[in-house]
Amino acid sequence: MNVGIAYYPEHHGREQWAVDYRKLVDAGITSIRIAEFAWSSLEPQDGQYDWKWLDD
Repeated sequence: MNVGIAYYPEHHGREQWAVDYRKLVDAGITSIRIAEFAWSSLEPQDGQYDWKWLDD
């Protein structure tokens, strides 16, 4: 069975992301949905997009 979650990296410090990811893998999570409510981070100003933080 595949198990997925929603994860909100913008609510956690970058130093926490690797810790959380390791826990998700250990728990058998196979799919992660991110950035669904992060529009203010993705478009900080009208027409100016910042996708870079998602690369991390």
